[in-house]
Amino acid sequence: MIFSELETLKCKCILVNEFMAEHGGFSPAMRPFFAQSSKRIDEAYAMCNIKLLRAISSDIDYQIINHMPFSMALKMRQFLKDEPGADFHAIEILQTETIKKILLAEEIANGEEYWLVHNYLNKPETNPVREEEAQKLNILLSAFQGV
Repeated sequence: MIFSELETLKCKCILVNEFMAEHGGFSPAMRPFFAQSSKRIDEAYAMCNIKLLRAISSDIDYQIINHMPFSMALKMRQFLKDEPGADFHAIEILQTETIKKILLAEEIANGEEYWLVHNYLNKPETNPVREEEAQKLNILLSAFQGV
């Protein structure tokens, strides 16, 4: 069990690292940082250091949930969709938290939020939406002027 968790954590950490290096908007001067990070992930895997891999994975989730724009999270989901060990839990939490913020603000602030709400409402099989919540979100979609 630990070995498969090690593999899953390594896969997640390496793939997210690759995604950020390629699509994160960082300058080419940052490439050595991502290479060093991948090297540390490989070393942790080789030494069966599950504690370090769990910590890196938790940090990735924290960064996605608290700092990543949802549009980038969607690009990451697309980038990782066919990879074994890809973990979308943090992206789903980000989506849920963003929907909550929109409902609390009673306003869709920009086009990214508009499409987030639109897609959220149009995928009931993956996004269970309460009827009251759906009505509020539909009103907000109708009121949004930016698209």
